[in-house]
Amino acid sequence: MTEQDYFERGYFITTIPDYIQPILWELVYTTEWVEKENSTHLQYQIKYVRVPSWHPEVTGVTKDDHYCGSKSLENHPSKLIDIGNSIIDENCFNIVREYRDLKLKYLTMWNGSADLPWHSDINDTTDMIVLMYLTEEQEWNDDWGGTIEFRKDVDGDKYYKKLQPLSGKMVIINNTNPLMQHRVTPMLNKSVNRYTFNFCYSWT
Repeated sequence: MTEQDYFERGYFITTIPDYIQPILWELVYTTEWVEKENSTHLQYQIKYVRVPSWHPEVTGVTKDDHYCGSKSLENHPSKLIDIGNSIIDENCFNIVREYRDLKLKYLTMWNGSADLPWHSDINDTTDMIVLMYLTEEQEWNDDWGGTIEFRKDVDGDKYYKKLQPLSGKMVIINNTNPLMQHRVTPMLNKSVNRYTFNFCYSWT
């Protein structure tokens, strides 16, 4: 990842390190998944297929905001926390760590995707977001939904990119610039799993 990738374009697409993927799959298969169709993401209503039983909206820690309730790492799987703390030691994060240290602020995971319009997550008070995707599918059909799109909302859709959530994909997002936006299409094929792992960091 270069300075232009992170600070100018605002995102960088790479792959999940090989040593992390088996741990994520273990978490997928050992997690107790709960149907949680109605939830809240900032000002948007979301409909995921399933969330973990430890998710704050399931445990009752919060009923207000999808992210606010996840800002404590209490009761989250230790292996997932370890991944969040270790991933930033990868070389692709060097350009960010060169300026400031990164601290894991909160994390979450879910299966499915919501219909989210173009938006910035800058008001969730984190500086960097890392998304990791897993699915059993070898190829992704856009008709299934579940794609995520990126753009820099200046002089048109600058640096536009549509990403299929293929297994092993990892996206690093600069969350300090409100011009850096993304949107997600809802899952239309509910027989397909789209696992998302979301790690959020602050600059210290």
